[in-house]
Amino acid sequence: LLYTIKFESMVPDELTPLEPHPTTGTPLEPHSTAGTPLEPHSTAGTPLEPHSTAGTPLEPPGDFPLNPPELEISAAIEKAGCGCGTVLYGTASTLLVCLEGAEVVISTVVGPMLRCEWDLSSFQLSLLQSTALISMVVSGLLSSHLADSFGRKPITLASAIRTVVAGVLCAWTQSYWQFVTLRTIVGLFVGAGAVPGSVWMGEVMPMKFRAIGFGVTSLAWGIGAAVGAAISYFILPVFGWRGQILAVPLIFSVSIVLILILDESPRYDYHQGLYSKAEKSIERLYRMNGRGKVTIRLERSAPASTSTCSRLTINRLLHELRSSDNFLNFFLFLGLGFTSLFVYYFVSYVTPRVFNEGLCNTITPESRNKSCVFEQEVLFHVGLVNLSDPLAVILVLILIETPLGRRKTFQSCCFLVLLLSLPLYWCLPKQAMIPLVLLIKMASAGLGCSYIVLSMEYMPTLIRAFVAVVTTSVGRAGGAVAVFSLEYVLAAGRGAVFGLIQGVAMVAGGLLVALRRETRGRLLL
Repeated sequence: LLYTIKFESMVPDELTPLEPHPTTGTPLEPHSTAGTPLEPHSTAGTPLEPHSTAGTPLEPPGDFPLNPPELEISAAIEKAGCGCGTVLYGTASTLLVCLEGAEVVISTVVGPMLRCEWDLSSFQLSLLQSTALISMVVSGLLSSHLADSFGRKPITLASAIRTVVAGVLCAWTQSYWQFVTLRTIVGLFVGAGAVPGSVWMGEVMPMKFRAIGFGVTSLAWGIGAAVGAAISYFILPVFGWRGQILAVPLIFSVSIVLILILDESPRYDYHQGLYSKAEKSIERLYRMNGRGKVTIRLERSAPASTSTCSRLTINRLLHELRSSDNFLNFFLFLGLGFTSLFVYYFVSYVTPRVFNEGLCNTITPESRNKSCVFEQEVLFHVGLVNLSDPLAVILVLILIETPLGRRKTFQSCCFLVLLLSLPLYWCLPKQAMIPLVLLIKMASAGLGCSYIVLSMEYMPTLIRAFVAVVTTSVGRAGGAVAVFSLEYVLAAGRGAVFGLIQGVAMVAGGLLVALRRETRGRLLL
């Protein structure tokens, strides 16, 4: 259709349309007002044809001819398929998300140890543990604009390098404020790298594999949490908390190597007017995916200016939100993000504290001061509980594709959190307490995962990316509030701990009821 419109726009006004001959019935060739036929011709008067020196057309082993017509950017990437190159882009993005999960688990173990070593108050410990999440809220909102202005690869690479450097320096801090400052920097760059990295992966991935790619990225958070727990189990008893903090950035520094060897997103280069660079990136992606050596020629179009794009995006956003349903749903998703991720982060941080500071006794300041060191058995149980995160994400990704759907999966996770928390008000044997906490952790992880799927699919396509970025930052804000309030809730006793978890889960379930319909589309198929 585009070719037809383009061709018809090139026909001069003075040319008459094609009509059948009145006597013979044969169609007339296109002609000018002078009656001379118009035919493509060379200087010798013969039609031009693509040819090689031997007179036969040359074709590469790929899907396109050697001198292909101009292609639209999406069509060129779709033809690249999924192979080694796409997996490398996905691995780089996944490692950055894994790093965020590992950092959260490390903080749950290191915080109580620093409280005893540096004699911290409840307020100081709350600030120390929540400062990384607070900085993630800010950097998550800013990173999208930075990635659009400077590119996906530069922002992702800068974030990964600074995260590793700041993480290494955290292991050598000598005071509380040095540690808090460096943890703030780590949170800034972890949050700034995760969003552009995911966008970078999605822009080089064909549409039919994109949902699976983002699903695996969501799974990576749970894998990172499990890796963090394993680091605590094996390194903490030997090298202490400094060795534990040092190990995390060193292990995930491999992401820097992957980012360095990969090209910038061809979509970003194309829309910036860097057509030759985008063509070379796609040609290299073809070779990395095993599609052979091909020549890509992209359509040329005038690059849109940043100001025009920004003005158009804001106008479209306001236009979409003027609808009463979209306006209401947007604020409902903000509440859902805050409450569901509040539950997840609160459960994540409270689990090692309950295991280490008493399963049946009320956790008091005196008992906390006696629990500065995590025993191997406690670290094993903490690791076992955190291993449930990736399992919960897999189960949710399966359940949402069944007749249960997205809404009922979210509601089921809320119900499980409420139900499983009830027995924890009483003193249970250790053998029964650990499985219950593990199931609560799985239900809270499923709550966060199903919420992310809902927020990605429920809102209109034009504002979906905006809603995803804002609700993710609001979810991190919920986590920061949960972590900051943890010390004070623990001091109030076990009833306050699990009562708060149940109360927030009930609010999340109530907010979901206000959504009037199921989401559209399928995630995996």
